[in-house]
Amino acid sequence: MLEAQVVVIPKPGKPPTTLANFRPISLLNIDIKLYAKILATRINSILPSIIHINQAGFTPLREAKDNTTKILLLMEHAVNNHIPSVFISRDAEKAFDRLNWQFLKETLTQFGFDPTFTGKIFSLYNSPQAKIKLNDTLSQPFSITNGCIKGETLIYMQVGTLIFTLIPISEFFNDITVLELNDVCIEELEKWRNTHDDAYDWSHTFKFMAELEGKGEEWKTKQEGLKTTIKRILKCDFTKENLTDPVTLPKVDCIYLGCLLEAICKDRDDYFRSLKKISMWLKPGGHLILFVLLNGSFYTIGEHRFHILNLDEEFIRKALGDIGCRIETMEMVERKSNHEALYYDHMTLVTAVMQ
Repeated sequence: MLEAQVVVIPKPGKPPTTLANFRPISLLNIDIKLYAKILATRINSILPSIIHINQAGFTPLREAKDNTTKILLLMEHAVNNHIPSVFISRDAEKAFDRLNWQFLKETLTQFGFDPTFTGKIFSLYNSPQAKIKLNDTLSQPFSITNGCIKGETLIYMQVGTLIFTLIPISEFFNDITVLELNDVCIEELEKWRNTHDDAYDWSHTFKFMAELEGKGEEWKTKQEGLKTTIKRILKCDFTKENLTDPVTLPKVDCIYLGCLLEAICKDRDDYFRSLKKISMWLKPGGHLILFVLLNGSFYTIGEHRFHILNLDEEFIRKALGDIGCRIETMEMVERKSNHEALYYDHMTLVTAVMQ
């Protein structure tokens, strides 16, 4: 019942050559629409008593024009009484995506909603899925989550000097700390950040990302924006209790950990200890984005072969639970390439929230 079919409709007058020129529409099961309507009807009668009078939209007996009238009256009052005033209009971009569902649940509890009824509301968000319908063909189902992984601060940890995974993430944070394991990686990243002549050229990656968004001409702005958002590049030493000693980092809103620990940890105990140290940087309610290779064994660079710690889904789930994180999503993609440079079974992307 919690599965949608998503169809894409071309925007009028726009060339159908880029993704940004299509509008996705979700087709929902009629049962779920009826169920949601029943719940909404039951709480409509009490909404005006618990929602502030200034919230005019989506509340019975209130309309958006109420606030328009109020603003006009305030402007008239300011002019007639010679009161210097500033009126600011604000809007929440993608408001639903920015709402933390756990916060909403706790808010309903504080308002006195019965746990049983709250549970009925949140059953609408219990592992919803969708399929893309294109040319009368349905894709494999995928999980739907709200886009609440965002905030002010991010710690980014990735093997080597790879930054391509940081490009889309960076747009949701204003202060990014990049941690590297050695001085060579730090030096190379600093060269790129400072536009040094010898720096590796990542322009092809930024162009590709911008084109995916239908904004190919804005790739330079995207690149300069990331350079500005990276506030510090520090060395990370897992032999120390404070990984960035002598620098002490404050707790952050999000940590991205990409295929790092399985490449440097000698066994699962070592992996868990390192993961626990990293988790100490997360604020309560902060998110851990974990990109991990499952059932891996090795990777090669030139003629040299290096080990990858063998991990499985059960271990990852237990490790995250033991450090106090609740898994929100876990997406696994089976290995399709037989290239000898790298061996693993699945690539897995996990999002988890610190309790």
